[in-house]
Amino acid sequence: MNSKNHTIDNFIALDTAGDTIVVAVSLAGKVHSKSANRAESRTRNCAVLTEELMRELELTFADIEGVIVALGPGSFTGLRVGLSFAKGIVGACDIPLVGVSRFEQALHQLREAKEPIPEALLVLMKANTYYRFRVSSAEEAQVDVVTIEDLAESQESMGFIDCDIPVLEGKTINATKAQSINFRLESLFQAAAEKYQSGALTPWTELEPLYIQRSGAEIRALEARKS
Repeated sequence: MNSKNHTIDNFIALDTAGDTIVVAVSLAGKVHSKSANRAESRTRNCAVLTEELMRELELTFADIEGVIVALGPGSFTGLRVGLSFAKGIVGACDIPLVGVSRFEQALHQLREAKEPIPEALLVLMKANTYYRFRVSSAEEAQVDVVTIEDLAESQESMGFIDCDIPVLEGKTINATKAQSINFRLESLFQAAAEKYQSGALTPWTELEPLYIQRSGAEIRALEARKS
């Protein structure tokens, strides 16, 4: 697939957050990509797709100026594999790594479409627990973990991504919309371009993904930090 309209060139993008593995390269004003279903991951993984795409485009890693990686929320295994592969490339090639969450990508698409933006975007993490992407201004945002009880007490407007508006007996969730956003590959490059050009990059060794289902130890550690 080839697509136009992005503002970052000579970057590889890896998206392993969903059921489809996607590898893309931005080159000369276009996005070229290859994808595979997660069920094919034993034979059609990030490394294989990247090699195939770069061979077709007649590129080597010397031509690549940076890597973009989707940070989720998403599959534990998929995100871990994608981020590890991305870190391997940037570590070997000494190039920047730009991590983009689903929330940042969704926010970019909402702004581009000139749609109303809720004060918080939410993705279901596990039963009654959500990742909340709280937008405090046009440029700043914060991700935390909240329960359905936290949401019932909140007065902010909320948008739920790929999940239903929760119901808590006797209380009303202040949800402006229950939206399902179809993530576009172009918006991953565009959201990454904004971060890269602003210089607001987390050191690649410190980048961590947002898992839909964290381990019990991670959840307990999060709860301990909140208390």
